[in-house]
Amino acid sequence: SEHPQSTLALLLRLSIKNTALIEQAYPQIHLLLSSDKGEKVAHISFSPRDYLEQNSMGLFPAQSSQDIELSFDKPDTNAAGFEISFSH
Repeated sequence: SEHPQSTLALLLRLSIKNTALIEQAYPQIHLLLSSDKGEKVAHISFSPRDYLEQNSMGLFPAQSSQDIELSFDKPDTNAAGFEISFSH
């Protein structure tokens, strides 16, 4: 969605869940934006440092959720779709 404080940025709100029975590292979050023709418009990666507050930098507790807000520069081409993936 449009960023509430900048016309040059976008804001993505999402919730991630650790369904494992053990705590684990927070993931890297990868965001791929695409045009209405399916062409890649932007690829942005976020590390846990980008989306966690400094006092939350530990492990992702088992069976818990985390709400996240990701701010990023608006691409030059309008995005019509997105894909989110995770890695460690």
